[in-house]
Parts: sequence; C-alpha cells; structure tokens
Amino acid sequence: METIKKFIFGTIAVFCMLVITACFSHWESGEGTLVFNFRSASAGSRGVFVEGDEYLNFKHVVYLKTAYGRLIEAGEFTGSTGAVSAPIGTYTVYIKGYHETEGVLHSYGISEMTVTISSGRRTDVELDMYSAIEVRDQDGLQNAFNATEAYSDSLLYIFIGNSFDIIEDSDYDSNIYGNVILIAETDVEITFSINYAHNGFINVSGGTLSLGTENMPGTIKIISTVAGEGGLISVSSSRLEMYEGITIQGYEGTAAIRLYSNSEFYMHGGTITGNKRGVFVGGNSNFYMSGGYITKNILEGGSGGGVYVEGSGAIFEMSGGTIEENKANNGGGVYVSGSGATFTMTTGGIITKNNAATSGGGVFINGGTFTMIEDGIGIITKNEASQKGGGVVVTGATGVFNLHSGTISFNRSLGAGGGIHISGGNTYIHDGLITENTSGTGSALTGGSGGGINMEGGTVLMSGGSITENKSNNGGGVNVSDGSFTMEEGGEISGNTARNNGGGVWIGGVTSNRGSFIMTSGEISSNTAENNGGGVWSGGGIVEMRDGKIAGNRAVNGGGIYVGIQGDQTTFHMVDGEISGNIATNDGGGVCVVGVDYLTSFSMVNGEIAGNNANSRGGGVFVGSPGGSWPGTFTMTGGVIYGSNANAALQNTANDGTALYNTGSATINGEPYILAENDTLSVP
Repeated sequence: METIKKFIFGTIAVFCMLVITACFSHWESGEGTLVFNFRSASAGSRGVFVEGDEYLNFKHVVYLKTAYGRLIEAGEFTGSTGAVSAPIGTYTVYIKGYHETEGVLHSYGISEMTVTISSGRRTDVELDMYSAIEVRDQDGLQNAFNATEAYSDSLLYIFIGNSFDIIEDSDYDSNIYGNVILIAETDVEITFSINYAHNGFINVSGGTLSLGTENMPGTIKIISTVAGEGGLISVSSSRLEMYEGITIQGYEGTAAIRLYSNSEFYMHGGTITGNKRGVFVGGNSNFYMSGGYITKNILEGGSGGGVYVEGSGAIFEMSGGTIEENKANNGGGVYVSGSGATFTMTTGGIITKNNAATSGGGVFINGGTFTMIEDGIGIITKNEASQKGGGVVVTGATGVFNLHSGTISFNRSLGAGGGIHISGGNTYIHDGLITENTSGTGSALTGGSGGGINMEGGTVLMSGGSITENKSNNGGGVNVSDGSFTMEEGGEISGNTARNNGGGVWIGGVTSNRGSFIMTSGEISSNTAENNGGGVWSGGGIVEMRDGKIAGNRAVNGGGIYVGIQGDQTTFHMVDGEISGNIATNDGGGVCVVGVDYLTSFSMVNGEIAGNNANSRGGGVFVGSPGGSWPGTFTMTGGVIYGSNANAALQNTANDGTALYNTGSATINGEPYILAENDTLSVP
C-alpha cells in the first residue's frame, strides 16, 4: 500500500513539473502581435526615387533591437498599416520601406520609445515614416548629398550600407542641405582620401545634420587620411547633432568639427579622436556637450587641442562627457579666446589628462569667461602643463573665471600654478574645491610656485570654497608675486605644503609689481612650510589681516606668518582677527618679522595672538635684525599677545620671550621694548 501511495504522489509531482515547465516554456517562447499605423504619408515622407502614392505599396520590413544591442528581423507587411508577430520582450522598433519593383530603400521609421510585447497580446505602434537612401559607395553618397536640398521642410535618412573610400574627384560636392540623419545598421567606415580645398569634407549649409540617432543599431567611423581646409565637418548657419556610435578621426585641418556663422552643435555621444584639433567654435556659434569623448587630438604649436572657442558670441556649454588626453601648446583641453567668448561647465563633465607644452593643461582662458556653475559637479583633474597652469590659466584684461562648484584636482605644472595660474583678469571663488595639485619638478618641487593657485597679475576674490592639500616649492596653497588676492566672507586655505616657504600663502614681488593679500574672513590652517612661513610668507609683498583666523600651521620660522626678505619693502598690517595654535621649530611661533637691508614691518591694531609655540624665541611674535640697514619693526597699538601669565589655553610658549622676543625695533603703545617679554602684552 505504501508503495502505491509513493507511486501516485510521484506521478502527480512529475505531472505538475511538466505543466509548470510547459507554462514557463510557453512564456519564454511566447509571441505577441505588433500592429502598425504610420502617422504621416505626406510629401515630405516620399522618397527621392519614387513619386505619387506608390509609398502605400512599399514592402516594410520590421526590425527589433534588444537592450543588449541584438537586432532581430520580425517580419514584413505592405502598405501604410500592417501587423507582424514578434517574440515577447522590450525593444526599440525600426522599419525600413523598400520599393517593391526596384528593391531600393525608400523610407525609414523608428519608435520614439521602447515597446513591450506580451504573450498573446496586441501592441499598437504609431510612428512616422521618413524618406531614406542607402549608400554603398562614393557615387551613392554624392547622389544622397545632391538629394538633400529637397528636404528643408522634411527629413531624409542616409543609410551607410558598407565601408568605402572617398577618393580624388573634381566633381565631388560636399554640401548638405535640408534635414538629414546619417545612420548605419552595422559597423562601417567612410574614409576621405581626397585633397579638398573647400570648407569641409562634409559641409552643412542649412538645416540639420544628425550623425546617428539615440538608438542607432550600428556604428559609423568618419576618417580622414589627408589634410584639408576648414573642418572635416563644417557647419554654417546650421545645426549638427552627434550620438553614440559615431567616431570622427584623423583630420589635419582647422578642426574635426568647425562651427561658424550662427551654428549649433549638440554632442550627445560618440568620439572625436586623433585629429589635429577636436572642435572649433566661432562666429556666434554654440557647442553643447552632454556626452561622448573628445580625446587624443594633438595640435603642435597651436592652442586648444580638444576645443577652441573664439570671439564674441561663441559659446561652449558642457553638461557631461569627457575631454581627455588632448595636447596643444596652450590649452590642451579647452582654449577660450576673446571678450564675449564663454565656456560653462554646468551639471557635469570631466576634463582630464590633457597636456599643454606651455600653459593651461586643462583650460586656458585668454580674455574670455569660464564658469563652473553652482551645484554643478564638473571636474578638472590630472592635467599637466610644462610651464604654467596645470589645470586652468586665466589671462587677458577681460578674462574671467567664476568658480561656484566642482573640483580642480591632481593637476600638475612643472613651473607655476599646479591648479590655476592667473596673470590677468578677475577670478571669483564662491565655492568648489582646489585640491591635491602640484607645481615644480622632482621630489623637492624645484622651481614650483603656487601648488593650488599662482598669481602674476589680475585679481582673486575668495568668498567660499577650499584650497587644500596642494604642494609646491613656494606657496603650497597660493603664490602671489603680482596682483591682488582677497579672502572675504569665508573660504579655507588648509593642509597645503611648501617644500621651501609659504605653506598656505606666499606673497612677494618688487615695488613696481608687488603682490597683495587681504584677509577679511575665512581661515588659513594646518599648512606646513619646510622652511619659513607655515601659514603665510611675505617678502616684498603686502599683507593685511582685517579678520579671520590663521591657526595650526607649522614652519621652521614663523609658524603662522613670516614677514621679511632681502630685496624690497614688506608690510604686514593686522587690523583684527586671530593668530593661534601655530608652531615654529625655531623662532616666531605666531609671527616672525625679520628685516635685512629693506624695511620689514608688522603693525598690530587689534586682534589676538594666542596659543602659539616657538622652540627657540618669540612664542607669540619674534622681531629680528640679522644685519643690514633696515631692521624688522613691530608696532602694537591695540589687541593682545598672551604671555606666560595668561590662561594655559591662551598663552604663547617659547624657550625665551613667550609673548614677544625683539632684537629689531618694537614699540608697544608708544613704549619701546628690548629683548624678551614673557608677560601678556595688551593694549586696549
């Protein structure tokens, strides 16, 4: 009896499994029905090879593209409506219409969104059908170009059926008119081996040319093997769009893509690579980059290897995509030239690993405007310049850089300005991060100035953001040898390193070109100089501290600030603020003032100097005169310098002169001070 029960239950189990398997098998291999209704069969939808209403009798072949790129031929029907069976799944739907007697591609349609097919169900698909031409050789391409003028109010698809060359031919006409989409179903190449002296190998003169579509099943490479004039593709008073699956390479003329005379270029995807220059934007034209790659374009002796933006009204807006490994003399990645030319990084985009033989590895602004907008996530990283500005250069009287957000990081200059070099114009740092950039050569960063920012002119206004973890020989964070740098309303210069002087900030120059640094807010903290001036070093420059905080910095002399050089007059004026918690392994934990031959002065009107330490002399302030005609001078008319009799958390500490050590000239509220003062110095 037990054996019979086991047999019955086993049989039932097997039967159930067979039913379940059959159900799943039916589901996996099930089919649905696609029903088509073309939305238009207007004159604009009729092909160039036929006339009248013969369109209604064309054979239409249906293709389905899976999410993995596989293309399936589902069936065919005749006329403007019809139905085919199709396997279940989610697809992009393509339709190609053929002239029944001539067998020539005539029309093409694509679904605007993906279509889901369910087992045993009907799915209605509405789409527009447009004229189409299939091209397989140079003559076919020429015929297609000749036909484009008829499509100023409609749309023509040009299918590239296979790879072919464009060779020397005096009859070749490069002009495209009307609205055209270049498309392929397989991987094809068009190679231009022709010395063509007109505007471009493909010249768009009215209407729109779209290179590919969002869901193009194949790929197209447009290749040049010779030099030309203008662009491989030149766009005049027209619109160009480019999608994933398109590659443009090998052009040795002005640029692979050249825009002029009020044109627009929308780069959604694809690759522009191996050209002399990637994109040229001029003549009140606009370039919008939301995806794709501009990479490995090399311009010897010129500017703008990746993108060149020139002249009033020329606009480059980058919201995505990558500009990478391009090279030029100046502006390896992007070059913006002239007042009224603008480059904006909006919601994203990466500029990386570009190289400048001279200056501006990532971006070079020469009189134009560059903006990294608020709440954007643009990145400028790992670019390099042989001389100045690994990441960005700003120059020219009308040059403007607005940094609202984003990151400038890991860039390198072998000379000045690892992150940013400024020699003119105005730079506004509202927010954003300038970090881990370097300037100089070798482990000692020899010859480097301004790991984060180097200034040789112009103005910087910093109201927010961070300059942090940068390195250089002089001026780990910021170097100002000419021009004016102002910190107001916030901002942070922290964690930077100088192999020599000025861990956070270095200010210098001569009488005719003196750098100035004004601090009204913000913080300079946790910077290190392997020689002098952990927070700030000034020699020949002007420093004014109206408020803010210089804290936790470290150096041999002048843990917080070092003032003094043999060469020109140097002044430090402290109106208010706090200098605290800095360390000098020798003299001047808070401030070190040293005069040699030229007048070096520190005047304190208000504020406090507290909690600093010097291993030798002058925990709060050291004033010295190693020799020469002009000793260092210190004048205190207000504020407080805490000594050994203060609260432990506030007192400055040193081996000698906890508050002040003076071998130069020191006057406290009109009274001269000689040598050490260990007690607190306070002037109401």
